[in-house]
Amino acid sequence: MTDSSVPDRRREIARLFGQALERPPEERDACLDRMCGGDSVLRREIEDLLKADADAGAAGFLGAPADLSALAPGAGDDGAAGSLDGRVFGPYTVVREIGRGGMGVVYEAEQTRPRRRVALKVILGGRHVDASAVRRFEREAESLARLKHPGIAAIYESGCTEAGQHFFAMELVPGRLLSDVLAGSGPAASRAEVRRRLALFRRIAAALTYAHQRGVIHRDLKPSNIFVLPGPADATAAPEIKVLDFGLARITDPDAEEATAFTALGSIQGTLPYMSPEQVRGRRDDVDVRTDVYALGVILYRMLAGRLPYDVAGVDLPEAARIICEEPPRPLAAAAGPRTKIDRDLAIIVFKALEKDPARRYATVAALDEDLGRYLAGQPILARPASAAYQLRKLVARHRVACAAIAAAIAGLVLVAIVTTVQARRIAAERDRAGREAKTASRVSDFLTGLFEVSNPDEGRGNSITAREILDAGVEKIGRDLAEEPEVQARLMQTMGKVYASLGLWPKAAATLEQSVAVRRRVLGEEHPDTLQAMADLARLYSSMGRRAEAEKLDDHVLAARRRDLGEEHPLTLEALAALAFVYRGQGRLPEAEKLDLRVYEARRRRLGEDHPDTLESMTELAAVYNYERRYAEAAALYEPAVEKLRRVLGEGNSVTLKNTVFLADVYASQKRFGEAEALHRDTRERLRRLLGDDHPLTIQATNNLASLYADQARWAEAEPLFKDALERKRRVLGEDHPSTLVGIENLAIVEASEGRLDEAGSMFLDLAEKRRRLLGENHPQTAVAWYCAACVDARRGRRARALELLGRAVEHGYADADNLTRDPDLESLRADPAWIPIVARARKNTAPGKP
Repeated sequence: MTDSSVPDRRREIARLFGQALERPPEERDACLDRMCGGDSVLRREIEDLLKADADAGAAGFLGAPADLSALAPGAGDDGAAGSLDGRVFGPYTVVREIGRGGMGVVYEAEQTRPRRRVALKVILGGRHVDASAVRRFEREAESLARLKHPGIAAIYESGCTEAGQHFFAMELVPGRLLSDVLAGSGPAASRAEVRRRLALFRRIAAALTYAHQRGVIHRDLKPSNIFVLPGPADATAAPEIKVLDFGLARITDPDAEEATAFTALGSIQGTLPYMSPEQVRGRRDDVDVRTDVYALGVILYRMLAGRLPYDVAGVDLPEAARIICEEPPRPLAAAAGPRTKIDRDLAIIVFKALEKDPARRYATVAALDEDLGRYLAGQPILARPASAAYQLRKLVARHRVACAAIAAAIAGLVLVAIVTTVQARRIAAERDRAGREAKTASRVSDFLTGLFEVSNPDEGRGNSITAREILDAGVEKIGRDLAEEPEVQARLMQTMGKVYASLGLWPKAAATLEQSVAVRRRVLGEEHPDTLQAMADLARLYSSMGRRAEAEKLDDHVLAARRRDLGEEHPLTLEALAALAFVYRGQGRLPEAEKLDLRVYEARRRRLGEDHPDTLESMTELAAVYNYERRYAEAAALYEPAVEKLRRVLGEGNSVTLKNTVFLADVYASQKRFGEAEALHRDTRERLRRLLGDDHPLTIQATNNLASLYADQARWAEAEPLFKDALERKRRVLGEDHPSTLVGIENLAIVEASEGRLDEAGSMFLDLAEKRRRLLGENHPQTAVAWYCAACVDARRGRRARALELLGRAVEHGYADADNLTRDPDLESLRADPAWIPIVARARKNTAPGKP
């Protein structure tokens, strides 16, 4: 072999090795037989590389494709291709080599400060490496520096030694290569296995979505560039992943384009079986996020079928390129085998990701992930298969000569027949759907018309009809008239229950929502999405009513189902996590609530971005937990940017913005920042009065909170008229029994007691306790607080016997602040009574760990 032929020989070895590497291990012998023919030397060299790659993968790091250093320019210079054990690179001391690739050698190293194990990647070729290789190496470091995501290996530092060796340090990743996981797993043989693999794939998609949002396109996605971390304790949850090797990444910022282009016009970069047609053709301008979508489609195909969509092993490069660019992929079900559970919708999703024309592919990885979420949730997918006319055009394009003679004779007839058939089916489907929708709309219209006929004066015999009476009549009518239509009945029961809840009629709301859940369980089953949503609504109501154990049981069930069916980070799963956090907060389980709220906040921030309304909602929920924990500085640190972003994203006058502005002012008041709190309360109240009027619930709430601020400072003369104004409007707008009205009664009673008007205060607290007992139940914390306040007033009035009776009732039904009992000066006159000690003991027994 002449010297001039060595580079060609090396390139051929590298190409054939790459093809063999992508084959499952059990197929590699046959593949090598085809590729190498009788060249035993060539076969032995490739087998050595495959063994080196297997050894590197077993070491548990980056999945570098094997020792190709012998094929790289400058191999061995400065010891980059040799052992560097014990060598020091700045703060890093090399421990051992754990992998090699075409661009660099990867070592496990120890960093001195902070002390940790890292992966140290050193460029091959040392100081003699060519400039293009340095640019690619630096581009990988730059790409990783942009990305801070749990699904992407993090970079810590990059640099160059005095000897001229380029390196960067990054996260040391445990686990197995996805290629190794797939090599021993075969096709997905059950629906549960399909769901498990889809959950794993969606973690990969989430990491790529994040990278694309930060302007980084990977361009070399394949199973050997993805690590699967050790599985979680919960066997039903998908393991975490790490996407690696951004050596071919392209940064989409205009300023970075010059440094990240192809190294030569028409050159190919990537791993052939996972390259998109535009990459194979070397079309630089066509390479964008859809290129990664295609590679993910190949990975998804292999995860489901256990093999690749195209067989390009052993064929020369031009033929392989033609297959990728022109041939259709093998049908997914046929490739997977008859025992697999891959249905048509899932195949449609995979083949849309594998479309040869980028314009027909999913536009983003997020869109692919969304369709998989819809598939897992049993919802209609957004992807649509290519039309028959389109498939025929592609067939003709691939076989122009053979089809030219017959195209003129039959193309028109075939197209007409196909289009007519498709249109007929669409018309029939639309007609059926329209018929069902019209029937449903007519049924709902008839029901509502019948419901509101009771408001006719003739029907009502001259009496005025209240909204409560219409609701009661509606619920009775639903139960009587829709017994033969259980799904419609359950849907309307759910709607009526939510209306009852919005009016503060919680016991009636609970009974109605319980009926809706019971009907849906019977008709649709425990796990149906509609049943789960009805359970979630009922759990939210239970939590508001203080029935938190029942709420927790429902929320746990909903969360488990959504995790199983939709994945850990689906929007509905995150919604269920947030609901459970709200229950924990009400139970005083603040560390658990904080943990869940923080998880939801981080997930939404990662998937949706910092400024998405759902992310901001989670931010304020976490702030509320901090407020409950009296961590006011941390609560303010979240509320302040959240309110600022809400103003920018939703607008100054949005109800969510204004509501959280009020919460921020309340935190300021808790920090004794009364001047800032008052200014914010006054400004918010005036904005609400101008925008919504004095009788809008948000305006009334702002008036009430300003009065509370004055009360916190014992400015009773200023607080009293505002409390009275707010209470009058609540009674008129919301009703006498609305929860907010009851809070208004409590506030005004506190003012009366503070001003020494004890008879009025005592009557108001007793009336409040009775209302809460009737509406919320005897064991609701707010009911117990009302009895406690009435006891304090009676103690001040010298009515010790009744004060002790009311105090005993309060702790019997859940009052738990034993420390407050022993400190409250209003109860001083009761502490010598023999009944005092068992009351305090019962209160201490009620106290739960973590209670605020």
